[in-house]
Amino acid sequence: MQLLIRPRPFPDESLRGYIVRLSEANGYNDSKMLFRYLGLQKYNKFENLLIPKKSLDLTRLSILCSHPISVLQKLTLYHSLFDDYENEIEENIKHMIWRRGTCAHKQRICPLCLKETRYHKNSWELSLFTICNIHKCLLIDECQVCHKIIDPYRDSLSSCKCGFNYADSKVVIVESDDQQFLHKIFYRKVNLVKENLLIKLPLSHSVYVMITLAVLIRGQRRKDQINKLDEIVEVFQDWPNSFFQFVDKVRIQKGNPIVFSKLKTFFEEHYYNKKLKFIVKAFETYLEQYWKTGYSNKILISDFAYSKVSSKITATLKRQNAILNKTGLNRREVARSLGIGLDQIEMLQERGVLKPIGGVHLDGNPNWLYAEDMVISIIEAFDNNIRTQSDAKEEINFYNTLSWFMKYGLKLADLVESVLNSKLAACKKSTGIGLNQYYFDKNEVLNFLKNGMLTIEDISNILRIKRSSVERWVKFGYIKGTKTLRSGNFTLISHQHFSNFREEYIAAVEIVRLHPYIRSTEKLLRELGRFGITPCNEKIIPGDVYLLKKSGELLKILESQLGNLAKRLF
Repeated sequence: MQLLIRPRPFPDESLRGYIVRLSEANGYNDSKMLFRYLGLQKYNKFENLLIPKKSLDLTRLSILCSHPISVLQKLTLYHSLFDDYENEIEENIKHMIWRRGTCAHKQRICPLCLKETRYHKNSWELSLFTICNIHKCLLIDECQVCHKIIDPYRDSLSSCKCGFNYADSKVVIVESDDQQFLHKIFYRKVNLVKENLLIKLPLSHSVYVMITLAVLIRGQRRKDQINKLDEIVEVFQDWPNSFFQFVDKVRIQKGNPIVFSKLKTFFEEHYYNKKLKFIVKAFETYLEQYWKTGYSNKILISDFAYSKVSSKITATLKRQNAILNKTGLNRREVARSLGIGLDQIEMLQERGVLKPIGGVHLDGNPNWLYAEDMVISIIEAFDNNIRTQSDAKEEINFYNTLSWFMKYGLKLADLVESVLNSKLAACKKSTGIGLNQYYFDKNEVLNFLKNGMLTIEDISNILRIKRSSVERWVKFGYIKGTKTLRSGNFTLISHQHFSNFREEYIAAVEIVRLHPYIRSTEKLLRELGRFGITPCNEKIIPGDVYLLKKSGELLKILESQLGNLAKRLF
C-alpha cells in the first residue's frame, strides 16, 4: 500500500519532521496514527529517531512513501553526526549526545524558514543550535500564544493545537560567530572555518566535547544548560593556553578554587577516548604547573589549603606515570576494552575469567593490572564461537542477552563462561565496543537458560490460556514449580511436574473447545454440576480458567457427549 501524496524528503530534513509532513499531506488528523502504523510508537513510547541504539526498521515507511530506505535513514541525526568510517562508536558518546545534546522531547524551528520552505531541518534536532544560520534569528521551541512546547509528534508541522501558525512568530535577530562556526562544522564546510582544534576532530567528537563542557559550565540539570557556545569554542582556539584559562574560570565559577576531585573525575571519565586524550593531558599539565595560582594568577590559595590537595595531585601524576610504564591493563582499561562496567571486573576476577598479574601500589592500595593477552583471548573466544550459519528468527544484542541471564538469576560472569566453554555462541558480529558487538539467537539463549525446563509462558502457550491463570495454578500448588527466581516472579517447571499436572487436571476451556454444543465454561460447569462434579479452583478475576480433576466419572460423562474425542483429553 502506498500513500496518495508522497513528498520527496529534503536532504537536510529531519526524520520526525518528514513523517509529520507526510501525515499532514495525506489528511491524517493525528500524526501519531502514522507513527503507530510504521511501528515507531508502541503504546505511549516513541522509538528514538534521533540517535537510535539499534538500526531502525523503516520498511513500512519506505513502502508508503516510495523512497528507498537508504534515503530515509539519512534523515536521522545519527547519520549526520557519525561518519561511516567511525566503525566503533563508544556508547557513552552516543548516549551523552542523545541525552544532553538533542531536542528529544520538543522541537526547535525557525519561523522564517518554516514560512519559506515548510519543512523541519535535521540540524534543529541538536540542542547546540539556537540560531538559524540563514536568517540569523533565534530558534523558537514554544507557541507564542499558549506557551506550550512544540511537540515533535504534532498534527500539523506549522501550526499549534491552539491554532497559532508558528511561521507568524516574532523573531529576534542575533549575531553569533560561534553559531556560524558550528553550522559550518555540521555541514562539513571546514575550509570556511577559522583555525580551531575542534575542526580536527570527527564531528561526533566535536559535538560530544561541546555538550560535556556545557554540562560542566552550567550544571547537570537540563534547564540550566543555557548554551554558552562562545566560551566553549574559545577553549580550543589557542590550545592549550585557552584551556588553562577555561579551567581557571570554572574553578572561580564553582566558588571553590581548591576543588580537585570533581574536575579530575570529570576529565578522566569523559575524555578517555584516544581522540580526546589530549584534553586529559592538558589538565594534568595544569595540575602540575598552575593549580595553586591558576594560569592567569587570579586564584589565591593559602599554603595550608594547597597542602591538602597537593598530595592528591602528586598521587594522580604518579599514578599516570606508573600506568604509562606498566606491562598490563588496569581495571578501567579492561572495562573499556570489554565494554562492561568497572563493578563487573571483580566478578570476572572471582570466577577466574580474569586473573591479575600484579600492580602498582599507591598510598598502600593495589592498582591491579591484567594481562592484555587475557582480555584479547576473551574477545577471540567470542569470535571463534560465532555460528557461521545461523537461522535465528530473532537476534538480540549483548545487553539484552545479559538482561535475560539476570532474569534467570545469573550474572555477566555466567554469560562469559558459557561462551568460553562453548555452551553458547553468538550468531552475528556487528560494530560496537568489546562484548557489545555480538548478537545472539534469542531462542538459543532461552533454551540454554531453561536447561530443558518450562516457563509459565511456555505452559500458557501449550494450553492456549492466559499466563495469569497458570501463575495462580503454580501459586496454589496445582503445578509444582521446580525453581523460582527473582523473588517468585520467574518460575521454572520440569517436564515431569507438568506431565503430572496434565495427568491429574484438565482445564474446563479445553473441554469447551471440543464440545459440539456447549460454548462456555459456565454452561459446562452447570452441566457437570448435575452430576456432582465441581471445579478445583475458584474464579478469582474475570477471564480466569477453571480446573477440573480428572476422574472415571468425568470420563464417562464426556464419552457420552464427545464420543472418542473424550479420550484425547485424558
